[in-house]
Amino acid sequence: MPGFVTPPPYAYEAIHCQGVPDHRVVGLCVEYPRIMRLVLLAGIPATGKSTFGKWLSKEKRFSHEDLEWHQNHLEWLERKSPRMFIDELRAGRSDFLLNWGFPPKDHYFAKVRGLVDAGMTPWWFDGDRQAAHASFLERGTVGAEAWDAQMDQIDNRWGDIEGIFGANRIDVIGSDGVYLSCGEIFERMFGGE
Repeated sequence: MPGFVTPPPYAYEAIHCQGVPDHRVVGLCVEYPRIMRLVLLAGIPATGKSTFGKWLSKEKRFSHEDLEWHQNHLEWLERKSPRMFIDELRAGRSDFLLNWGFPPKDHYFAKVRGLVDAGMTPWWFDGDRQAAHASFLERGTVGAEAWDAQMDQIDNRWGDIEGIFGANRIDVIGSDGVYLSCGEIFERMFGGE
């Protein structure tokens, strides 16, 4: 099932026998494995990666980290193994989303592959490029040259991107500039809860 990995032994949660007054019954309660959702979210600029991550954190109790807001993010990735990096960032929660609009260069692809090999499920946000470009410029955080450079790199390495993300692609912005809701994106990624 996309987006799910087998949990390590420490990711078990107890079933609580609520409403049962006899405490002897509690001993009969079993533990069950909690399926962890470990997601690496990347995509073209201005497709709502950070917005979706914040929504997941608030609405679905995911631990969320946005590497684009850390200037030393590559150093952070390099100081530990991908598995240790993931465990540190998810802060004890089973569900974790890491969003990173990584520059598609060899060194960064190696980091992305390491995270995927460590158990993260990759998802790519895309959509109407002109609408995303307009949204990007509206933010006013960086100039159009940054968009052009990132998109040229993405176009040049599209085969590598597809090799990692495969069918896990969601077109989140339409030609009218309207984004899918976070709930719709969640449904496409994980199905019903």
